Formats: sequence, C-alpha cells, structure tokens
Amino acid sequence: MVNGALDLVDEGSYVSDTFFYLSVLTVIVTLLICFAIGVWSFVEFILILMRNGRYGLDAQGRPLR
Repeated sequence: MVNGALDLVDEGSYVSDTFFYLSVLTVIVTLLICFAIGVWSFVEFILILMRNGRYGLDAQGRPLR
C-alpha cells in the first residue's frame, strides 16, 4: 500500500516538473519570436524612413519625391 502511494507521488511530481519545464520553454520561445518580430519591424521602419528598396518607388516604378 505504501509503495503504491509513493509511486503516485513520484509520478505526480514528474508530471508537475514536465509541465513546468514546458511552460518555461514556451515562454522562452515566445520571447524569442517577439524579439525577432521587433527587430524585423524596426528594420522595416528604417527602410521606410530611408526610402530604400521597394519603399523608394511607387506602383509604376517611379522614384518617390
């Protein structure tokens, strides 16, 4: 009886630890994705300000003033 109860406690802590580590991993991946999107949007903003690449042309390919 006691051994069975200890097995349940051990399995519960394993599930709890696994859930915790998966939660931490999810947070880290989310932060990395948000950082990448932030860098991408900053670069796009600079390109728009500098009118570089496709941001310097209108739909007909003429340079913007």
